[in-house]
Amino acid sequence: MKRKSRKIPKFTKIELADDFNVSGLRPYVNRVLAVMGHPEALVTDESMVSDFLDFSDLKEKRMRSVLRFSKKLGIDILMEDLIWEAAQRLKDFNAHVDQLADRHLGKVEAGGSRPPVGSRSERKGKR
Repeated sequence: MKRKSRKIPKFTKIELADDFNVSGLRPYVNRVLAVMGHPEALVTDESMVSDFLDFSDLKEKRMRSVLRFSKKLGIDILMEDLIWEAAQRLKDFNAHVDQLADRHLGKVEAGGSRPPVGSRSERKGKR
């Protein structure tokens, strides 16, 4: 009896897109993914915010989700954004906040608007 030969299925080779931008922004990418509820996700430079939304939801609900992500991160996010672009905005925003804090602390150290120290009677005695 002759055996039937079985065809071995050909597998399609999967190639990932580059991740140069994602790699350079890893802590910020991780924060964006965590807020979106996918901290474990594999992302490349071509991964978009919309890739992580539930498309069984109505468009209005997906838009509300993106708005919620924006509020949690403190930056504007759109469904069409690449993940690394959102991460770059988050990094820039954090740098801006740090710069403002440094400026404020510099004024305090230089004798600017320093908050009072000690009790009211201690402050009176120093005048």
